Amino acid sequence: MKPSVKAFLLVALVFLIGAAMGTGATLLYMKTHPRSFRALFFQAPPQTSDIIREEFTRRLRLDPEQERKLLDIWDRYSKRFQAIEDEFKDALRTELEQMREEMAPYLTPEQREFLFERLTRPPRHPLPPPPAPR
Repeated sequence: MKPSVKAFLLVALVFLIGAAMGTGATLLYMKTHPRSFRALFFQAPPQTSDIIREEFTRRLRLDPEQERKLLDIWDRYSKRFQAIEDEFKDALRTELEQMREEMAPYLTPEQREFLFERLTRPPRHPLPPPPAPR
């Protein structure tokens, strides 16, 4: 057998052994940690407000009574902030639509398509993710 064929077979064998070990380790982890595996792959990611809330609780080192009271206040205001954000989004969408309608008569079809596409798509760089917990 040629040395290049032997080298290829050796690489393929190492790859297959690694794949088998990785599969086995994943199955073992799934069997021994079913709850954390489900949480990792089948639950929605935490909302920014939940991350902030956890950071808030951890950093302030609240006792149980403080935590209960402050988190009740936090939850109440979070709902109000969400309502304000929803109203803002609706108002912004309405204003953008009015602006597009006002601009349309002055643009060529190609210009209109380009501008309208730019006004309706989300920005390329949304807000950065929150810092990782320490």
